[in-house]
Amino acid sequence: MSLSIIHPTLTWLTMPARFEPEHVTERLLWSRLKQFYRTHLPYSRPQLSDLVAVGLATPEDKFVTAVRIRLFNSPQQSVQLLTGLVTHSQYRNQGIASQLMQFIKPELNQSSYLFCPSHLCCFYQEHGYKVINHKFASQDKSNRLSINHHVEIPAIIKQKYNDYQRSQTDLIIMQFTHPQ
Repeated sequence: MSLSIIHPTLTWLTMPARFEPEHVTERLLWSRLKQFYRTHLPYSRPQLSDLVAVGLATPEDKFVTAVRIRLFNSPQQSVQLLTGLVTHSQYRNQGIASQLMQFIKPELNQSSYLFCPSHLCCFYQEHGYKVINHKFASQDKSNRLSINHHVEIPAIIKQKYNDYQRSQTDLIIMQFTHPQ
């Protein structure tokens, strides 16, 4: 059952590095976010260190969509991993996920990657991502990713891809190229 078309309020959730007793509102919001993910994308686990963008429906500020950007910083490079894009099942096919992708675009750079099943590649391509491993990747006997040397993929992204690949098959690595 689909609910009426809505126009959610898009915003970034700002969470403290750790919760103190005075962070009652933030703690409640974080709890609601985790429950939203448990209900609509159970394998996804938000972390306080993630940048989280959400779409909230009024009047009760109900979560209708969310996405996370996981940051990996090293002396050599800062890398982003877009993960956990989800829309409440009753609000799908209304363009809400696309609105959220447009909202987060200013935070993305060419060191932003994501993993997705092949059937979602077109959606992400519409939002500035390109496939970087589909034709270049192959699985060896240990189910590890082998990538053509012409494609530069940061080590942390390769490692995370191998971790994700254990639980979800047919994942494609995509890289943000430019705003469209």
